[in-house]
This record gives sequence, structure tokens and C-alpha cells, in this order.
Amino acid sequence: MNTNNVFEIRSLLQNSQSVLIALAQSNDEDVVAAGLALYMTLVKMRKQVTIVSAQKVKVELSHLFSIDKITDKITGGNNLVVSLPYQEGSIEKVSYHIENNRFNLVIEPRGEKLDFDPNQIEYNYGRGDYDAVFVLGANNLSSLGEIYDRHKNIFSQKPLINIDKSNNNTRFGRINIVENMPVSQLVAQLVKDLRLPLDQDAASNLYTGIISKYGSVTIDAVDPQALDVLSFLGRLKAQNLTNKSTPTNQQVSDQSQQRNQQGDIQVQSSDNQLGNVDHDVEDQTPEDWLKPKIFTTNKQGGN
Repeated sequence: MNTNNVFEIRSLLQNSQSVLIALAQSNDEDVVAAGLALYMTLVKMRKQVTIVSAQKVKVELSHLFSIDKITDKITGGNNLVVSLPYQEGSIEKVSYHIENNRFNLVIEPRGEKLDFDPNQIEYNYGRGDYDAVFVLGANNLSSLGEIYDRHKNIFSQKPLINIDKSNNNTRFGRINIVENMPVSQLVAQLVKDLRLPLDQDAASNLYTGIISKYGSVTIDAVDPQALDVLSFLGRLKAQNLTNKSTPTNQQVSDQSQQRNQQGDIQVQSSDNQLGNVDHDVEDQTPEDWLKPKIFTTNKQGGN
């Protein structure tokens, strides 16, 4: 992965407390699994994370961990934000009055009139108090559906990391990670390069997402990059969750302990077997990742 991207994302995360993960409206198991693994990892880093998709969660994806965390609404407040073009000194004052059960917001220009088209006025719900935004599996921002239509200010004003596998991607992010491979593989590689605290459940989501794209995993079927990522996930005892029932909240802890005692994933070729990976992973996560970060923001206006 591009070294500059890795350094920039590391810096961005170190200075971010609240993160939004937005999934493409037409998502699949690969994209959902990648988003959930990223969500779980950032939560483990004590970030405030929201994961959203305009598409309702599919029942057939219920085996993925933290599937219940996906929402179709941007959280962080119920404020209505009215956004309009502004030039310094163009507005004299803002007031309101209520008439016939209607709330009227009155913007008085300093000159003869406000110099913008009424069609440029945008209405958004939610304060958009995010320090960074990840967009997964979207060719362009419109691919997010209503999530983008209702919250354009978030995606235009915040640092945006675009992760996608499509050759048609418009590279709309400040940081673009676009390669012809499963999104789960891209996220796994990013987590590996950043040395983020990936646990077994998040690793299993990523492994499942990768398998959903490659099908059978053999040396002849996947490239060396994929094998390297699968080996990394194997050391974390990742499992293919497909067709497995998602545990209840009360069962999660017990199931995780049981999986630690089970066999690990196997990667096979037609000629030989690479074997089970059963050694522990040395924790290489930098100590300062989980320490509280002091950050500042310079926001104009108020919510």
C-alpha cells in the first residue's frame, strides 16, 4: 500500500476522536464485512464511531460480527442545518418569527439582495461532528444514496478516505485507496500496515469478506498479496463466518473463548497444504494508539 497514504491516515486517526464509516448503498458481503471490521477496530482504539448505509441490512449477512451496529441515519444530533453560500459582509442580520404554525427564518442582506441561487440552499439533519470519514465500496459519493443526499456538508467538509475496488471509481477522497481486489483485503492490508489493534472477531469479518470474493482459497487462485493478508488474518485465528449463526450478546464472550481453542483457517493448494497457523501474534500495536489524544478543531458557526 502507498506509504504516503499510510502515514497520512495514521496522522489523521491520531488526531480524530469521532469517525464516520459510510457504505455504498449497493453493498455486498465484502463491503459490509470490511466496514464492520474497521468499525470494531476503531472502537477498540476508543474512537467514537458511526457506521451507516442507506440500504437495510440483509438477513443473509447476520453472521457478521457487529452487524447490528449499522444504521441508516447519521447520528450525533437531530439539529436541522440550513446551509447556503456566504460571502464576508453580505448578511446584515438573521432573525426568525412564527406565523400560522410556520417557522420563518429571516436573513437580511447588507446590500440590495443575497447574491446566490435559492437552489444552492441545502438542508441536512445531524451536526456532522466527525473528524474523519471513511467511504467503502462506492464509485462516487452519489453511490451512498440518501446518506449523501441528506448530509452533503459532512462529505464536503471532512477529511475523506475512499476505499474501493472498482476501476470506475472517481477518486473523490482526500486519500484514495482504489485497487482491483476485495475491499476487505484492502482494509486488512491497511490495518496491518498501520498496526491497528485487530481482534479475532474483526479478523473473521475480513476473512469472510475476502472469501466471498475469491471463493475457494488456493495458491493458484489468489495472488501473493492476498496470501500475505490471509496469513496475517490466520495468525489472529480468523474464521469463515458464512452460514454460521451470529451469537447473541450474552454468547459473544463465550464463543470467542471457544474459538481460541479451535483449529485455525487453512490455505491449501492442489499440491500441498500450508498448514494450520496456531502461533500467537506478537502485539505490535504502538503504545500511544490507545492513549487519549488531545486535539482541537476550528469550527465556524455553531450548532
